[in-house]
Amino acid sequence: KSLDYFLYDKPAEKKGYSGVLTLTRQKPVSVINETGSRILDSEGRLIALQYQDFWLVNAYFPNSQRDLTRLTYKLQYNAEFERWIASLRKKKPVVTCGDFNVAHEEIDIARPKENE
Repeated sequence: KSLDYFLYDKPAEKKGYSGVLTLTRQKPVSVINETGSRILDSEGRLIALQYQDFWLVNAYFPNSQRDLTRLTYKLQYNAEFERWIASLRKKKPVVTCGDFNVAHEEIDIARPKENE
């Protein structure tokens, strides 16, 4: 049975690792799943759907890992993402959604005591 949705995905280069998927009932004007930035494109972490009045960006931000081994990568990714989003904002408003991998308070963590 058809669900009457349009499906857009961006898998990672590494099978089974990260990747994003967007389901929408409204067909976008265009879809971007390659930004031209190696850091943004290699792990399948974002997809942008352009609609008439706005951009919808679905993003899966990197985790810095418990031992912070990927903190530098996460910070580089975030800076590059902000530069890229700024270029989209020049054209029309941007709505960003997804997994930001930010734990501001205990409620944001599945097992806060184990993650102290």
